[in-house]
Amino acid sequence: MKKDFYALSFLMLMAIYGHAQVIWEEHPSGYSEPVIIFDVDVVDATTIWTTSFKGNFSGNAWSMVTSNLMSKSTDGGQTWQEIVVPVPNSDWGISNVHALDGMTAWISLFTFGGQGDVYKTSDGGATWTNLDANTAFTNFVHFWDDKKGIAMGVDGYLELYTT
Repeated sequence: MKKDFYALSFLMLMAIYGHAQVIWEEHPSGYSEPVIIFDVDVVDATTIWTTSFKGNFSGNAWSMVTSNLMSKSTDGGQTWQEIVVPVPNSDWGISNVHALDGMTAWISLFTFGGQGDVYKTSDGGATWTNLDANTAFTNFVHFWDDKKGIAMGVDGYLELYTT
């Protein structure tokens, strides 16, 4: 009887504490207009980067209007900085972001015509450098350090690019 009581007590405590530990808090995203957040990279407890696009909803589908928008937080999501990336033209969109910290990040870019590229910032998103990857439709980019990275694109088949 005592074993059943202890087991039941343990299960009740787990249920109470298990539910009490998850509390969701709403935070602003840092965007000045409504957008669809497309990708999130959480670097550490304080640094978060996002990519997004503005779009139109028609029927049951979204169509992209512009996709050169990002935001970044360096205080765990309490405040956000909106970042506008200087993409070549409105045909280009950002598909992925990968960051090492609050200053250094890479983005993969694409067009629906099948082009792709990789950009890098070393100043927190104030300026971006085109790394001239000239990939196909670029899905993602990832860097392990400032020099060693990988990008993946699709051009009818999977393409991998490394530095």
